[in-house]
Amino acid sequence: MKLRTKIILFSILIAVITIAPMMAYVGHLSGKTLIMEKKENSSLMVNIVYHALESQYSNSLNQQLINVFFIKNSLKEVSASLLILKNRNLKTGSSESKIREFLQNNQEVLTPQNIFLLTYFDGRIWGTAEAMSLTSATTMNQTNVEYLLTGDSPPGGTFNIAKTGNSTYLTYVFSSMIDNRKMNFALMKNIGTMAGSYDQVDQEIEIFVSELFESLPMDTVLPLYLLDSDFQVISSNNPAIREGQIFPRSKDMILEAKEEILSNTLNRTNKSTCTVLGAEFICYSYFKPLKVYVLSMEPMSQLTAFGRKIFAGMGFIVVVVLLFMTLFSIAYVTRVTRALSSVASTAQEIASADLSDPATLKKISFHKYRANDEVGDLTRAMENMSNSLMSNIGQLVDTTARQNRLEGELGAAFDIQMGILPNKNTVPKSESYLISAFINPAKEVGGDFYDVFSLNDDLIVLTEGDVSDKGVPAALFMSICVTLLRHVFRHQRDISQAIMEVNNCLSERNPSMMFATLFTAVLNVRTGEFHYVNAGHCLPIIVGQDRIRELEGTSGPAVGVFEGSSYESFTDTLKPGEYLFVYTDGISEAQNSRKEFFGTERIIENLAKGKFNTANSLVYSVLYGILEFREDAAQSDDITMLCFQRQDPQVEKKQAEDDGVTAALMHDLPAAASGGGVL
Repeated sequence: MKLRTKIILFSILIAVITIAPMMAYVGHLSGKTLIMEKKENSSLMVNIVYHALESQYSNSLNQQLINVFFIKNSLKEVSASLLILKNRNLKTGSSESKIREFLQNNQEVLTPQNIFLLTYFDGRIWGTAEAMSLTSATTMNQTNVEYLLTGDSPPGGTFNIAKTGNSTYLTYVFSSMIDNRKMNFALMKNIGTMAGSYDQVDQEIEIFVSELFESLPMDTVLPLYLLDSDFQVISSNNPAIREGQIFPRSKDMILEAKEEILSNTLNRTNKSTCTVLGAEFICYSYFKPLKVYVLSMEPMSQLTAFGRKIFAGMGFIVVVVLLFMTLFSIAYVTRVTRALSSVASTAQEIASADLSDPATLKKISFHKYRANDEVGDLTRAMENMSNSLMSNIGQLVDTTARQNRLEGELGAAFDIQMGILPNKNTVPKSESYLISAFINPAKEVGGDFYDVFSLNDDLIVLTEGDVSDKGVPAALFMSICVTLLRHVFRHQRDISQAIMEVNNCLSERNPSMMFATLFTAVLNVRTGEFHYVNAGHCLPIIVGQDRIRELEGTSGPAVGVFEGSSYESFTDTLKPGEYLFVYTDGISEAQNSRKEFFGTERIIENLAKGKFNTANSLVYSVLYGILEFREDAAQSDDITMLCFQRQDPQVEKKQAEDDGVTAALMHDLPAAASGGGVL
């Protein structure tokens, strides 16, 4: 069966299968849309009433807060006057009659304001009989007025609410700064009269809601109801509802849903909830401060009737559209499949052609399908593909040739770099010492280096460095460092001055801001004494039979950073049989597959338990430990080691032993170390 026939039959099948679910979906969607719209409108009206209630309630509470504020201010004004009168009339040691007279006079003034005065003085509480009866009034923090009056009074006094029986008092306890806990006062004003104003707030809100509902008649908005906690109607915009009666329509359904409504609204104070309960669609919200419900209700039958009309109309439209789409797809598929057949034959021709021959590609013809659709894009892509193939094949040949040349040049660069460094033929030799070194760049060429050369029969220079970069730039900078070091030490024997000259030369012309850490030592091979400079390099390690220690001391920054930097030299002594081991951070910062660092501790641990008797075997012992630690992880940095061994004349050394240990170590080394060079 041809592709064209398959697509036409498939399109007809899809059209038939789609009609039924599409009709059902349209009906469901229209009904859902109507419900969502009704939910939005109902929720909006309920929220309008809710926020109007909230606003009116907040205004009423604000008025109460203003009244309390004025009472507090009046008590503070009275307290200020009392402190002035106290300072005039009462002193320490005043008689009892003087105190009673002072309190009696002030109480007479305060009584018309419904304020009572208490005083704590000379370890006693003073006041009129009526005022003294208030000392046991309970405060908000479950203490009493007597406790507040006899305690510390903070600067500015303190307010509290005290209750006794059915009376409520706003209490203000205060004293002067110098009389705290010696003479404290308490002013207590009866604010029980404010309780009646809360009933007035409820009445004002009921009147406000009634006026609000009158402005929202049922013929323009949804029916709205304000219910109390017993589901009694407080107010409504439905003229058929009388205030106070049980909600008439769907009474049983509302009462059955009462528990659900309560569970959904007790913990909510600002969100409306819409749901379908029985045959009614309702939205409600709970205003917690007044314990009232705002409710909107409408029968579901009014919604479904309109939805059925929409369902019938949309169903007819869907059937017509699907029929048109089926006819159109038959015509279009016939045209497209003809073009695809031509493209398939062209693709087969390209697959069997010799793509390396430009003449063959030029003979390939393409179907001219001009439409701006996917088939047209495929035709044009096939034509562009042949042109790109010819161009890419030529570029690939050129790129391969350049890559081979580059690899050859890098190989030559590595040979040149290794040639700059000392080897077995150029390193100084003596029966009093042995020297071993290992270097393995992370890339084809690297920035690590070492050098060993003699100044005279007794003095030898050992140096090792690590350039801040890798690859070719680091290799060039490294060659400059090696050349400068040899040049400077020809005329300069002071190691500090020599490193200063090297640093100044590197810093003077360093546009790439490269630098190198450096360790350089001038060692007397007869005495073992050596002077060294450490310019930011890893701390070298001295290994002896009974001790392993690091060479402490940093002389200055890495060379090439700051022109004019000075470098302090240090002095130490290498005993017979001891090793001076110098390494770069490629050793200490070597990582395994778990991203763990080899670290200085492992280097020292490896040296402590290593079995070696020559500089060569020490270097290979450390190298083997690194490769064993790294496992399958790739080398991330250049690795360089330099070891100087001062021979012990009392112990016979045999080169055969050295060669045997070295050969055994090299036999066990993994292939990852095969790129390194060894001295």
